[in-house]
Amino acid sequence: MSKSSIKMLACVLIVSFLSILAIETIDMPGQNSVRAICTGLGIDYENSAYSVSAQIVIPEAGGEYAQKQVIVNNSAPSVEKALLNMEFQVGKKIRLGHCGFIIMNKEFCSQDITKELDYFLRGNNLGNNTLLFFTPDKAQKVLEKTSNVNSNEVDNLQINSKYNRQHLLSNCTNLISFFNDYLSPHKTSYMPSITLSSNETSEQSGQGQEQGSQDSSPSSQPSKDSIKNDGALAVFVEGKCTKVLTPSECENFQWFDKNISNSHVRLSNVNTHLIKDGDISFALAHKCIKFDYQIVKDIPIISLTLDLGLKPEAINSSSHVPAYTGIVDDVISANVAAVVDTSIQHSLSLMSQYEMDLFNFYHGFNLNCHNEWKKYLNTLSPTQHYLNNIKIVSNITCTDEF
Repeated sequence: MSKSSIKMLACVLIVSFLSILAIETIDMPGQNSVRAICTGLGIDYENSAYSVSAQIVIPEAGGEYAQKQVIVNNSAPSVEKALLNMEFQVGKKIRLGHCGFIIMNKEFCSQDITKELDYFLRGNNLGNNTLLFFTPDKAQKVLEKTSNVNSNEVDNLQINSKYNRQHLLSNCTNLISFFNDYLSPHKTSYMPSITLSSNETSEQSGQGQEQGSQDSSPSSQPSKDSIKNDGALAVFVEGKCTKVLTPSECENFQWFDKNISNSHVRLSNVNTHLIKDGDISFALAHKCIKFDYQIVKDIPIISLTLDLGLKPEAINSSSHVPAYTGIVDDVISANVAAVVDTSIQHSLSLMSQYEMDLFNFYHGFNLNCHNEWKKYLNTLSPTQHYLNNIKIVSNITCTDEF
């Protein structure tokens, strides 16, 4: 057989093979026909079952973003089973690769949530940066509110979480970081607590008072402010939510984290050579924090050194205070140190009470005095009580910033 004949035969075989493939793919449905994209999840635990709500986007040509998404809900004995049942509801394979957040209600978070969230790690079908949010309300209702925003609902939730970054959080909690904390020795993690805003209440009351009315009042319109974050944090220990910190409690933790930018000190009934019976509010122009870990006579001690730059925000005094005058003297420094130390000791007591090592003191002692720390842990039963005996000694210095 000549070379030209071999080439001709090869071309015929290739064309025939491609023709067979083309015939098979002609009748295959498009991916849009068999797949739906999940952009957000809400998980509620009620009536001994897991109620999972999914924000589903069905890709279509044209139309507004909000018109392409629907909320699908299913209850089952497990989160995995509920998601599988949803695929039969919508008649499509639900893909989680674009799921930007998971909202979980209080009842679900009162148990070890890792047992259910582990499905997303094992399935390897959820993005590692999926954000986690706690809500005392019904997660499905909060999820529905994100659908009312005619924009990217993940960005909307990230904006809501930024309030915490100024008070306690340095980063949002995602699925991977949550499991990393869960598997670490200190076993403590936290996430923003979001709620339905007052708009939800006013909307419901307005609907009750104006049933049958066709007028589109502002209270019945979707609002970008429908999800509220007032600075509360849900703290998880060993996968369970053990405490929801109030905004004021979160503010007390500012002295442990150098990344917290929104720091203030308030003094009452101050008497100095410049101020008589005055109330002063200081903003912190700078804050330097240093931790020193040591164990003395089987007692873990943290030496916390704080260098605070105080900038007066408001002064309410019966005496006149000259403008641009440095007012931080020994008396004010002592008052500030007393207020800050009280806040530090209260925070430590709170962490000890709920066994929540928010700032990973475990790692600090283990790194700086490993052998002594191990001996200390061996004296405890169980070892989770290691926060009970930790003491914090503060050394606070103040400087004027005006």
